[in-house]
Amino acid sequence: MKTPSLLFIFALLWTSSLSLSAQAIQTITPGKVWHIESGFACPAGNSGFCLCYYGLDTIKIGNIKVFNGKEYYELLTGDGTLYPSFKYAASYVREEGQKVFFYTEKCDKEYLMYDFNLNVGDEVFLADPLYPVSYFNLENPCELTEDDMYRYQFKVTEVDSIEYNQVKRKMLRLENHSPYRYDIWVEGIGCMRGITYHTAQQISGAHQLKDCYEVDELIFINENPEYDWCWTTAIDDVRQDLISIFTDEKSILYVVNAENIPLTIYDLQGREIQSFSPDNNNYQINISFLSKGLYIISNKVKDINVKVILK
Repeated sequence: MKTPSLLFIFALLWTSSLSLSAQAIQTITPGKVWHIESGFACPAGNSGFCLCYYGLDTIKIGNIKVFNGKEYYELLTGDGTLYPSFKYAASYVREEGQKVFFYTEKCDKEYLMYDFNLNVGDEVFLADPLYPVSYFNLENPCELTEDDMYRYQFKVTEVDSIEYNQVKRKMLRLENHSPYRYDIWVEGIGCMRGITYHTAQQISGAHQLKDCYEVDELIFINENPEYDWCWTTAIDDVRQDLISIFTDEKSILYVVNAENIPLTIYDLQGREIQSFSPDNNNYQINISFLSKGLYIISNKVKDINVKVILK
């Protein structure tokens, strides 16, 4: 039996190191935590319109669940305190190569969430992991229409990289047909709006990633936040063309500039909770009867689809 030459051994080690360095940076790993800042539309006095700071949410990787023979991790959501209380799973996710998928129990389906293989010019359909059902098909919400496909179709317009703590990560910019809908993805982190907000289109609302931790170690911080928050919570003198929907700590839902527009509250499973129609432009409704969690306030005709978190 011949002894392998030193040249062969060196070539083998060099090839192995190449394959190792080419491995993708994982997004879904046990112990990963994201902090996400949230805000809502509010007036800024004579200076015009701004976004008021709502609070900090924490999303972390939870336990493994099995659906249709595939293992998914829970994405647990809670408030951003030092010891957050995680009440429910915002989504169930799994990773395969450079792709991340999420599963919805309501429709018993899996959807693409992230794909870091994409290049400039590639188009991709991205359902909303917080409300992954048809926006237009009321009779059968699990069957997506052409309008749904158009609404959630994104195109990669830029591929770049970003470096933090000497780790270089692939960065993608994706744009939708709507000028207000775009995503910036960072490899191993997710969307710069937060892991679950990668298709977010909210009237009056805003989300942005603050930082990301891997087993208590800071691995990424958003050094270029999209929003500057203002701190007033007054609702007087709001611009007349702006619809604003938000809650406060007492579970009062404020609906501004939506007089005579029928609205419906849905839970994450798409079940209708309550319908109402504001009778004035500074409407308030008590929703303390709802359990803590995330809800959708919607009017499909007016293209209103606002996510509200009750803490």
